[in-house]
Amino acid sequence: MARPFATAFAATFALAGALALGWWAISGADGRPVAGLLPDLRMAQVGDVQLERADDGRLLLRFTAIIVNVGTGPMEVVATRQGDELGRGVQRILLDVDGVFSDLASDATFFWAGDGHDHWHVRDLQGYRVESLDGAEATAVSEKHGFCLFDNIVDEAFEDRAPDSAVYQCPSSQGASSIRMGLSVGWRDIYPAALPNQYIDISDLPEGRYRLWAEADPSMDERPNGWFVESVEDNNDTWVDFELDPESETVRVLGSGPSA
Repeated sequence: MARPFATAFAATFALAGALALGWWAISGADGRPVAGLLPDLRMAQVGDVQLERADDGRLLLRFTAIIVNVGTGPMEVVATRQGDELGRGVQRILLDVDGVFSDLASDATFFWAGDGHDHWHVRDLQGYRVESLDGAEATAVSEKHGFCLFDNIVDEAFEDRAPDSAVYQCPSSQGASSIRMGLSVGWRDIYPAALPNQYIDISDLPEGRYRLWAEADPSMDERPNGWFVESVEDNNDTWVDFELDPESETVRVLGSGPSA
């Protein structure tokens, strides 16, 4: 059960202890300081970049994207049913290693299925876009908006900090009164190139050089730090450069950017 800080003294005391241990301080919904073990979402290198000619004639750029949690605490979000739909999510922040937590309000929303899978999704947990490297204005964005965050596989670079077994699974009960999804420290959440909607429609892009961006918890004008609080907010994206020849339907990878 959550044990929120009841007084300013308690909040200040917990915050001082957290800072002494190298934890991060965040603000709760009421603006008070809250100490916590925060997640840090990053992207592994984009892979399996390939083209697919769809049955309807569209040219699709497919790729594998991987989110990794390299923070000190899990990335966890929960939502409770309100009438016929789930309410907005709250981010569950672990306050100490004994499992005490605090919930922070979030604008994240959830929906059922939507991409050929019968499970719950958090909307726009990732963002994908293509931009020209040749100065052209041609751009394209992803068709995929649903993501089910859960522990897929341990990242070898962070396995010393990872739980031995998966903590989070993809919630698959449509009528559930509440759902919980997340990503443990040191674990990967993988979205293979063959998944439904795991592509960008590049039918209108001319021959040239492009950069594919993949971003976890993407920033937008109305939410510059995304849906969720992290210990580091400016390391969520990675990229891969490629050369496109639509006539021969070929794509050649030129280089890649930072990754977890």
